[in-house]
Amino acid sequence: MNYSMGQLTAELTSAVTQVNAHPAITTNASPAVVGFSTPIGGPGGAPAFEDSSSLREQRFMAAGARTVGRMSAAAISQREQDELLQERQRLLDKKFSGTITRSEANRLSYVRWTLDRIEDARYGPVLDQFEAKLSLLL
Repeated sequence: MNYSMGQLTAELTSAVTQVNAHPAITTNASPAVVGFSTPIGGPGGAPAFEDSSSLREQRFMAAGARTVGRMSAAAISQREQDELLQERQRLLDKKFSGTITRSEANRLSYVRWTLDRIEDARYGPVLDQFEAKLSLLL
């Protein structure tokens, strides 16, 4: 179905109103702590949830981990972020000139990942709320 901009705005406004009014939906729910099936985890050392864990508990666990990661990334100062941006530019210059080493290429991947985490810390919570409210339209 094709919507005009006015219709989309009205639908989104309606969905946001419904979500905000729903008693089971909160924007600051605490993550539940879920046990692991073994001290080491599942196959390949990956964490394995207990069989009794529900999908809801697993989602809360993931949301809690995401929140902790965002808090850590948000603690990076503007000076540190600027240094990472400069380093990324220096490494990109080397990449495009064809003089980057394998070690520097690995560092470039890490710097990009770190900058992505910082961006997610700044904009992720708002995008998560928008995604949750938008999913009610679908």
